[in-house]
Amino acid sequence: YLVRQILHWGGLAAIVYYVLFLPEIQQFIPNAVTGFTVLCLLGLTAYLAGVHTDWRMMVFGISLVASAVGIAYLDDWSLLLAGGAAATILITLLLHRFFRRFR
Repeated sequence: YLVRQILHWGGLAAIVYYVLFLPEIQQFIPNAVTGFTVLCLLGLTAYLAGVHTDWRMMVFGISLVASAVGIAYLDDWSLLLAGGAAATILITLLLHRFFRRFR
């Protein structure tokens, strides 16, 4: 069991090393995508560990991949989301002051 786990997670460590530190691989994967790639690899490895050991690792792997996809999707919309959040806070504060006057 221990040898299988070492080989499983060691394989992930080797691939992450290649993605992050080898210049030959960095030519093909831009810096902006490297974090997304590593997070998806970690999610896939955790999912496969869950297939072979415990279902909770499968759930953890799925949540890692889903969060990577969500972060990548929201990264394009981050300025709009931050502006919307700031506008919502400002409107809430203004409405709170306005309605506090009438009490």
